[in-house]
Amino acid sequence: MNDEYTQVGARLYRVATVAKRFADRWIAERHYSGSAVWASHTHLALVDSCSFVWGVMQFGPSMNPRATSKVIDGMPPSGLAELNRMAFVDGHEKNVVSWAIARAMRMLKRGRPQLQVVQSFADQRCGKLGAVYQASNFIYLGSHVTAFYFLDGEWFHKSLLGRASKDNRGWGSGPKAARLAAGRDRATKYEFRQFRYAYPLTPWARRKLRGREMPYPKAGDFERPEFPTAMRREEDELPLFRIAR
Repeated sequence: MNDEYTQVGARLYRVATVAKRFADRWIAERHYSGSAVWASHTHLALVDSCSFVWGVMQFGPSMNPRATSKVIDGMPPSGLAELNRMAFVDGHEKNVVSWAIARAMRMLKRGRPQLQVVQSFADQRCGKLGAVYQASNFIYLGSHVTAFYFLDGEWFHKSLLGRASKDNRGWGSGPKAARLAAGRDRATKYEFRQFRYAYPLTPWARRKLRGREMPYPKAGDFERPEFPTAMRREEDELPLFRIAR
């Protein structure tokens, strides 16, 4: 599942499938959370014609399979994917990130025809309220406040607390849930506002989307709280990766 090169500014770019192991490393080293998502199923990279990687996107199922009904009534979990993580380095052409996301949506629709909608969240730790989703024509469906826990230099969503060893899909809870369970008494709780965005992949999904489309939030609408930074290497110390042609 690879795209053809397209001229964007001064460079040629494509969106290419990469291995989960590669995507996990890239995301963990560059994403503000300092971690990748263990259950992700699709891993796409923005690559230039010299095979340098400029960014990686991870897509996976909803962490809460029951949440699909909050997006579209009666839709099975297989109809929803979440854009779990994405991280891009600086120095690329203007608007190339929104271009890459649009390509990724087209590739997802082609490669996983059961998908109806992609959902993603931005939170106050990022500080941009989902500006990249706004530039990519996602629909904004509002915000809510949720709890996160900080433990040993790593962030954990509250949904990882008390997670069963296996859920109703037969999935294990994953290593991150195990780390939080083992160190819960040392974890510090924080609350952040999360901003929910959706990208319908079909006209049917656009018509059936639950929730009222709302105006995009802007800088200054919400105060960014103080919080510790996940332990990771500084981005300017990380070299660009090259992948095999």
